[in-house]
Amino acid sequence: MDLKTVGGSGWSTNTTVLSYDPQTKSLKKNLDLTNYNSTTELKNNQLLVHTPDGDTEFSWNGEQFEGKQVFLQPSVGLKDKVIHYAISNQEAIVNSQSVNLKIGQRLVLIRDDQNKISQRTMFDAIGVIDSDDKGNGFIAKAVGTTKITIIPNEYDWDKSKVINVTVIQ
Repeated sequence: MDLKTVGGSGWSTNTTVLSYDPQTKSLKKNLDLTNYNSTTELKNNQLLVHTPDGDTEFSWNGEQFEGKQVFLQPSVGLKDKVIHYAISNQEAIVNSQSVNLKIGQRLVLIRDDQNKISQRTMFDAIGVIDSDDKGNGFIAKAVGTTKITIIPNEYDWDKSKVINVTVIQ
């Protein structure tokens, strides 16, 4: 199995798994997913899809792919700042509403609840921070201020929480 990543807009990832049937000489679509703000990786013959809502592990049962929710902790470096949050009763709850970062420092958001309420994480002022390649954090790029907004159910703005980010030298 091989995994190819191509860029797109809106941080969405489309994951499609095809198989080839040599008898009929045809392709079959075994899995087709679209996830917002996600990353996909192939690990130990398992397909892992990481989203802000949680991680899903897909495995082949001999006939089709089956997905199950798994709870993986993101890697956190010694100099990383961490903000824990949860979505409870469809409201975002964060342990800190502001953070100071130095240029090059990483901010990791860790969702602690294990429910299936979806969410969307948005940030503005591209240039001050940018998303990291792991899909669960941000890298401080330039001096300035910005905000990160966690939105339950992807569109419940009235229940969202804002994290104010200040980047210093």
